[in-house]
Amino acid sequence: MREAYAEAMGKLFAPFTKVAAGNRYSAAAVKPMSAQEIATPGERNRMICDPYPLKLVSRDQVNQAVASVRGAWGRIDIMVAAAGIDSWASAWELTDAQWQTMIDVNLTAGFRLARAAIKGMMKRRYGRIIGITSVVGVTGNPGQANYA
Repeated sequence: MREAYAEAMGKLFAPFTKVAAGNRYSAAAVKPMSAQEIATPGERNRMICDPYPLKLVSRDQVNQAVASVRGAWGRIDIMVAAAGIDSWASAWELTDAQWQTMIDVNLTAGFRLARAAIKGMMKRRYGRIIGITSVVGVTGNPGQANYA
């Protein structure tokens, strides 16, 4: 799974390295990297992430995931919370259980992950927490009352 993930991320991020290399305002020198260079750990590119594609909602699940990543890599420098679910229903059709599940996955899990990851970041005085959400939360979408 790790190799397939690395390959997909290499293909996704390689074009961004070309843009970064052309940025004359960059604080550091950046050289373009190919998808293969990004996917292969080396001197210029150490393995920096481990996909953890599980539904992490409960406090125990989050703590276990953070401990697992810290155990494998020693620390967490960047944490990306990109999980999300929705329930296609109008406000009058959305059940309390659907609402709570959406809140638990889309909001509570990201908060718990950030809270667990931030302790080490604060000690090192370095770290990044990125939350990826849906544009539907801003623009709205018919049948998605849970995003209103």
